[in-house]
Amino acid sequence: MLARSTVSRLLTIAFAWLALASPPALAQNTAGVFGPVVNEGHRSAQYRIAFEADTDAFAHRLHYQESVGDDLMWRIVGQARKTEDSDNDFDFIQGELFWQLNTGRSGWDSGFRFDALVRHEGRPGLAGVHWMNDFHPAERWRLRAVAMTGVQIGDGAADGVFLQFRSQINYRTTQGYSVGLETYSGFGSTDDLAGIKDQSHEVGPYLEAAFAERWTVFASALAGLTDGSQDLNLKLWITRGF
Repeated sequence: MLARSTVSRLLTIAFAWLALASPPALAQNTAGVFGPVVNEGHRSAQYRIAFEADTDAFAHRLHYQESVGDDLMWRIVGQARKTEDSDNDFDFIQGELFWQLNTGRSGWDSGFRFDALVRHEGRPGLAGVHWMNDFHPAERWRLRAVAMTGVQIGDGAADGVFLQFRSQINYRTTQGYSVGLETYSGFGSTDDLAGIKDQSHEVGPYLEAAFAERWTVFASALAGLTDGSQDLNLKLWITRGF
């Protein structure tokens, strides 16, 4: 666990990223590279804030999650963000179910996540199934890969299956905090796959650290690699375990 003075400096740097980023267009990215491991008895709440430089806009997201036994966990997610009509407009509410398939005895954890997302103002919802994988090639190292599929439902729904891929390289230091690199890729719908320039591809570093008792902070910066990506997206998460 990090000392309070160290965590204070990390939080100061993270908030400075959010405050000093200047606008140079996609929606703000509050997403994460989620893993398959379910810990029995786990309960936590999380607040996320993201800043997207292209539109000088913030998004806010709240999570609550709780395990059911040692292989199932449910989570409820709500998000608000800046839109053309409002600085803090309700975006969506989403229910999620995590199902861990194996225990990682061979250095590999795997599982599925099932999603159901509802939007307001008649916008189409989304149903998704995602395959989560954690690999442990060496002590203190973890590689994560998530293959994501989703279909829109309701009025105005687009055809086809929307495809995404997310990955993460994580190193846990001897001081107890983690550093790493993340990637986010959105390929569009199978009904009309976008060319590489119009797809969304982002990459960037992150830092995660525990502080106080049962609190965790996560900060990251993502840079867009293609025309269909945000130029710069900054994220800060605060998690409280129970």
